[in-house]
Amino acid sequence: MVAISEPMVHKNKVEGCKRFLGFNNCITNSNRQIWCFSRDSFIVSITKNQDQLITLKIQKNNNSQDLYVTVVYAKCTAVARVDLWCSLEDLNNKINIPWCIVGDFNVILHPEEKIGGRPHRNANSFDFTECMDSCGMSDIGYTGSNYTWCNNRRPRLDHRPMLFRCGNGSTNGKKYFKFLDFLTDQEDFKDIIAAEWIINVNGNPLWRLQQKLKNLGRKLSQWSRDEIGNVHENTDEREDKMQFLEEINLNSRSKGDSNTKYFHYVIRERRRKLQLHRIKNKKGKWITGDNKIARCALKHFEKLFNLKNPNIDPSIMECIPTCISDEITTL
Repeated sequence: MVAISEPMVHKNKVEGCKRFLGFNNCITNSNRQIWCFSRDSFIVSITKNQDQLITLKIQKNNNSQDLYVTVVYAKCTAVARVDLWCSLEDLNNKINIPWCIVGDFNVILHPEEKIGGRPHRNANSFDFTECMDSCGMSDIGYTGSNYTWCNNRRPRLDHRPMLFRCGNGSTNGKKYFKFLDFLTDQEDFKDIIAAEWIINVNGNPLWRLQQKLKNLGRKLSQWSRDEIGNVHENTDEREDKMQFLEEINLNSRSKGDSNTKYFHYVIRERRRKLQLHRIKNKKGKWITGDNKIARCALKHFEKLFNLKNPNIDPSIMECIPTCISDEITTL
């Protein structure tokens, strides 16, 4: 199977491309920006077809394991990509067999995934990260060039091709740090934060805050593995129980309604509540704007974790009256 996103040729040429590549079948998404070619040896059916994705159910023969493949070609703005994240989360609620999601998401997770241009802001990746976490996605990684796209404005394809093989072997994909509440109960937690936060980082306030949080996440992740161990062992049974309880709760709310409006409403409300639009400084004044919020937060934590040794005057103890005499003490 071959999938092409943003083919950069006229839509009417899809049949010619199919014959040129030697495939028997071709499926396109709703706006024909994603082309998928397959041979007759595979049984391919459409599960979801939208302008930013197409999801296919693939079966080699009647006795083989089904596989779902979602090919993505995302919009260029965060607002336009909201429908994409909602659609992926909706698919996650329906698919319970192997599922692969590939394509161009038009957003990155970390600053090192790009070079040149404007500095990456973590806020731009928030929706993508939340969608990955909600769907339980795992970045399986790849081998090859660090960068898969170049903005050189050439008239032909400017993306690198990607080869994906399915097999029975397991791969160690990228694992991202997830903060767990119980870490705050560990004895060395505050010392780790203070030691990492005091490290100097150059740049504007927003960049410094982003890099400090990123470095802190790496440090906490390594510290957690070394001192606590794998906290995710034996969690399958607990996850199954939680999923069962969630299904009961959702079924009681939806009462069998098959549409997804309720799920989309819950997702949008959760995103809305997690957005940080303003914070209040120590003077009680509201601070708005990304740069001002970052500068205020950075200043707060620098002051919190860089406290000087307090000067204690021993004479202050003389102000405390003596209530127990030496005679009572000897008794």
